[in-house]
Amino acid sequence: VTEISFPVFSKNTYVNWEKVSKRAWLDIATVNAACKFEVEDNHFARASMALGGVSATPLYLKQASLFLKGKPVLMDTVLECLTLAQSEFKP
Repeated sequence: VTEISFPVFSKNTYVNWEKVSKRAWLDIATVNAACKFEVEDNHFARASMALGGVSATPLYLKQASLFLKGKPVLMDTVLECLTLAQSEFKP
């Protein structure tokens, strides 16, 4: 690998990565998550979510990601999405 690059996100794009492990550095994660949300007019325009450590390989949460498209950015929407996301894997 000679180069890795990432696109510059728009101001309406929100990205977050989380890692849970015993130590903060130099430790294999017990579980990890990555999320990217694009918001337009207070609605989810696009969403991508993935988990690591919950299956043999990293898992893209396809149904939960698709569920958010067009939905309003509200706590009820997020809670419903989390319930759906939990049904996509069996650790």
